[in-house]
Amino acid sequence: MLRDSIADLYDDQIVFMDGYDDCIAGVCERLGMLPIVAYDRDKVIKKLVVVHGMTYEDAEEWHGFNQLGSWVGDRTPCFLTDPTACFLTPG
Repeated sequence: MLRDSIADLYDDQIVFMDGYDDCIAGVCERLGMLPIVAYDRDKVIKKLVVVHGMTYEDAEEWHGFNQLGSWVGDRTPCFLTDPTACFLTPG
């Protein structure tokens, strides 16, 4: 499991979002800062739409407030956006 591999490679203090292991893109490493888990934003939005039954717009809003807008310390995960690949388009 990717989550276990990341925890083994880094440490047990790295922060994960429960229920979104399938959306992990990798780990973000920055000079002088602790590594953080990076999630694929499009996969997170898709999961909110498909699994949780939200509209695209509601999923973006929920993600922005509850995930992207959440701060749980220096190990707060980040979200990667691929501007060339979007699974859904609004409207």
